[in-house]
Amino acid sequence: MRIPFSSAAATVSNVVEVAAIAEEEGFHAVVTGDHLNCAVDRHLYHRMGRGVLGEIGTTEEPNFFESLTTLSFLAGRFPTLEFATGVMLLPIREPILLAKQIANLDAMSRGRISIGIGVGNATDREEFDVFGMKHGFAQRWELAQEYLEAMKEIWTKPKSSYQGKHVHFDGATVYPKPFRKPHPPLWLGGHSETSFRIGGALCDGWISGILSPEEFTRQRDQFLHHAKEAGRASAKLDFAMMTRVSIAKDGQEAQDNLTSVTSGHKATSHLGHARARFTDDQEAVRTLNRDAVVGTPSEVLKRIGAYVDRGLTFFDLYFMYPETGHLLRQAKLFAQDILPSFS
Repeated sequence: MRIPFSSAAATVSNVVEVAAIAEEEGFHAVVTGDHLNCAVDRHLYHRMGRGVLGEIGTTEEPNFFESLTTLSFLAGRFPTLEFATGVMLLPIREPILLAKQIANLDAMSRGRISIGIGVGNATDREEFDVFGMKHGFAQRWELAQEYLEAMKEIWTKPKSSYQGKHVHFDGATVYPKPFRKPHPPLWLGGHSETSFRIGGALCDGWISGILSPEEFTRQRDQFLHHAKEAGRASAKLDFAMMTRVSIAKDGQEAQDNLTSVTSGHKATSHLGHARARFTDDQEAVRTLNRDAVVGTPSEVLKRIGAYVDRGLTFFDLYFMYPETGHLLRQAKLFAQDILPSFS
């Protein structure tokens, strides 16, 4: 499940409280996003499943907690949880240092980290410009491929070398190596043919944005096709999906909860990949709401099961909550009525 790593609910106390609930209630892992830049406007109205501005205990400061240091902190406090990035904006990182950081976290947590990686969509172009990135937005997939190849060399070789267009090093001795062999699971995030090609060749799975069961199946098959083309037909691959959930014992309450956090003034200021897919914000909201998992426990269980039947192995759960306390209630209800069916 997602911790409140950004938005008005992004406070240290909320992050710790939600992680504690996740461990107590038997959730497999907690997930964080990853950006360096978060504009104030984007932060203030980033309401989708992450709290509402103005609630007691929320913040107007545009916190966007850094992913690896946040997960390192939580790994030391919660010994049975696993952790994931969903997803890390890979091209704005330095790959040699990043490889060491990931290996170090994996070693210290004894193999409890999975790395979702992505390159950003049209809404993230500003992040490349703000920091004057050496490489442009258009080169992001080219960079991602080299970074993945270089990091895997570092993780798996006692002394590693890589000579690419953008990444160059020779005879590097970088330790510790990851606890999990050959390295932590890598999940590629993206919906383009390029993302499927790179992910199919270099990653251990795919993490998708919000999709209907039918669209998930179609895109999963594209990923599998590219894995087969890369000679990885027998590889064990995982499939994860960002899943917006609103669960309540009363179905109307669940629907009202979803509506309350996806409508209103500037509620569409942060739509992620949906803003890139749709030209109209309201169309994007309608589609995202249509594909959300909403309803009573029995209705949510049926919807979750439809994805499991199509090969989804991990749910990146975005609970849709109008207040932080509501997140905790939903998480407990989900744990009580849904998790036992898939343990």
